[in-house]
Amino acid sequence: MIKQASTASCGAHRISLVVQLWLVIVVIALSGLISSVLISGYNVKSSFTEELYLKNADNATTLALALSQMDKDPVTVELFVSAAFDTGHYQQIKLVDTQGEVVVERSLAQHEHASVPSWFAQMFAFEVDAGVAQISNGWQQYGTLYIQSQQRYALEALWDNVLNLASGFAIVALLSCIAASLILRWVLKPLERVVAQAQGFSKKQFKQLAVPNTAELAEVTEAMNHLAERFGGILREGNERIARAQYLAQHDTTTGLANGRYFLSRMEQELKQVSHHQQVLILMRLANYEQLRGSLNPEQFYSLEKELAQLLIRYAETQQDNLHDWQLGRISHCDFALRLNEVMAAEDSSRTLTQCCSEFSDTYNGLIELRHSITYIEEKQSGEEALQQGQRLLAMATASGVDMYAGAATEHHQVAAVTGQSLTQALEKEQFELKLTDVLNFDDSCVQSEVGLYLKVGNKVHSRRYYQRLLSEQQLDAQLDWKTVKTFFNEKLWLHYAQPLAIKLSEATLEDEIAYTSILALISSERLLASRLTLEFSESCLINMAEQVKEFCREAKLVGCQLGLTDAGQALNQVDGLEQLGLDIIKLDNTLVHNISNDEATQQLVRHICAQVRPLGMMVVVEELAQDIAVELLKELGVSARIQTQQGH
Repeated sequence: MIKQASTASCGAHRISLVVQLWLVIVVIALSGLISSVLISGYNVKSSFTEELYLKNADNATTLALALSQMDKDPVTVELFVSAAFDTGHYQQIKLVDTQGEVVVERSLAQHEHASVPSWFAQMFAFEVDAGVAQISNGWQQYGTLYIQSQQRYALEALWDNVLNLASGFAIVALLSCIAASLILRWVLKPLERVVAQAQGFSKKQFKQLAVPNTAELAEVTEAMNHLAERFGGILREGNERIARAQYLAQHDTTTGLANGRYFLSRMEQELKQVSHHQQVLILMRLANYEQLRGSLNPEQFYSLEKELAQLLIRYAETQQDNLHDWQLGRISHCDFALRLNEVMAAEDSSRTLTQCCSEFSDTYNGLIELRHSITYIEEKQSGEEALQQGQRLLAMATASGVDMYAGAATEHHQVAAVTGQSLTQALEKEQFELKLTDVLNFDDSCVQSEVGLYLKVGNKVHSRRYYQRLLSEQQLDAQLDWKTVKTFFNEKLWLHYAQPLAIKLSEATLEDEIAYTSILALISSERLLASRLTLEFSESCLINMAEQVKEFCREAKLVGCQLGLTDAGQALNQVDGLEQLGLDIIKLDNTLVHNISNDEATQQLVRHICAQVRPLGMMVVVEELAQDIAVELLKELGVSARIQTQQGH
C-alpha cells in the first residue's frame, strides 16, 4: 500500500519533457533579456558620462574665459554667474578664490525623477566629474570655476533607451517562442508516437513506427520497434504452439478428422445450443480392419483410411440441399461418425450410403467390408446417448452383415415446429425477457454477468441460441441484438447490479456499421454505462470478418466499453493481430475443456492459450465443469473464472 501511494505521489509530481524544455527556453530568454539590458544600459551610461564630462569642461572653459575679461567687481561677477546658471542646464556653478573661499555658488536642488523608477535611478546613477577652469585677473589668478551639468535628462534618455531595448527584445522573444513551439512540436512528434506505441503495449497493440531523422529519437524508436517485433514474435510463436497442441488434442493425425472426444463434445454443444428438428447420426465401420491392416503395407493402409474419410465427406456433400450443418469425425480406430441436420428419410439415406460404400469397395476388388447405422437424435437426447444408440445399431449391422437404420416410429418423430414467422411475431410483440448468467471466480465471487435475451414462442421460453438457425435464416440476428441492448438500456440494469455486465453481438451486427454504430451511440449517451459494459463477439466473427471486427473494437474502445471474445480456441491460432484488438476477456469454447481432466493434450492447449493472452491483461474464462478435479486443474493452467451452467436470474 505504501509503495503504491509512493508511486502515485511520484507520478503526480512528474514534469513532462515539453514543460521542462519550455522552462529552459524561458530561463534562457529571461537571462538574455536581463544580460542585454544590463550590458546595453551600462554601455549607454558610460557614453553619457563621457559626454556630460566633456560638456562640463567646455562650459567651464567658456565661462572662465568670459569672466577673465570682465571687471572683477563682486556684484558684476555674481550677476554674470547667476545669468549663466539660469540660462543653462546646470546642476551647480561654483567660483572659489585663490584662498579657497567661495565667491559665488549657484546649485539646483535634487528632485525625484517622475518618469524614471527610483530603483533604476539608483542602479544607473551618473558619477560625472565637474568641469574645472581657471579665471585670471590680468597677470594674476583670480579663482577656480567648477561647473556640473544636470543629469536628469541623461537618466531619462537612458531609461527610454532601456525600455525600447526591452520592448524590442520581448517582441523578438515572443516570435522566437512561437517558432520554438512549432519546432518543438515537430521535433517531439516522433517521441509522442513512441509514447503512444509504449502505451499500446498495455492495450495489446504492437505497432511499428517510422524511424525519425533525429539521432537520439531514432535510437529510441528503433529500440521500441525491436521490442514490439519481439513481443509480436512471442505471440506468433505462442499461436503456433497453440495450433500444434490444439490439432493433437482434437484431431486424428492420419485422416485429419475430429477424434472421438472432440466429435462428442462438439455434438453435445450443438445439441445443447440449437433446436434440432431432425438431426441424424451416421456411424460407419470398417468391419475387417484388423485383416486389412495385416494384409496391406503401412502406406497403403494409411491411404485407405484417408480415402474412407473422403468417402464420408463426398456423401455429406450429396446431402447438401437437405441439411444446414454437418460434422464428421473418427471415433475409434475402425469407426467413423457423421452428424447431419434435416436429412432425407433414413431408408433413402441408408440406400445412398450403401451404394457409395459398394462403389468404394469395388476399387479395392471387394476386399473392403463397410457397415453403417443411421439413427435419429431425439430432442432431449444427449450426444452420448445418441452415440451409444448408434453404436448398438452398428454392432447389430456388423454382426448381421446388413446396414441398419432407425425404425419408422423414431424416424417420423419431430419437435413441434417453430417458424420464422412466429419468431418475428415474438419480436414485434416484445415477447421476450432478459436474464443474467454469472461468471464466477473460483472463490465464487461474481466478476461479470452475461445479459441474455430469452424468446417466448408458444408456451415455451428459450434462449436465442435455441432458435439460432431460424434466426439466421430469417436474418433476425441484428434486430435481436438491438432489442437486447435497447431493453437493457431502458431497464437500466447496470444501476441494479454491482458487477460488470456483458452483451454478445452477432456477426450480422458487426457486418453492419450502422447497426453497431447505433448501439455504441446509445451506450455513450449514458455516462456510467460504458465502463460497466463488455461487448462480446464470437471467434467466428474474427475469422470471417477481421477488418470489420477491428474497426468495431476501435470504436468500442473510444466509447469506453470493454471487449470480450467468446467460443474461442478452435481457431485462435488463425487470428492475426489479436493483441491489437484490446480484448479484456476471452471465453474458451466448452469443447476445449469438456474432458480436460483426462486429456493431457487438451491441458497443454489450454495452458498455451492462457500463457499467450494473460500477459496481455486478458482474463480467461471457461464454462463450469461437472468434474470436481477440473477446478484446481483449471486454476493451475491459468484459467481465471467459469460461467455458471445453471440459468441466471
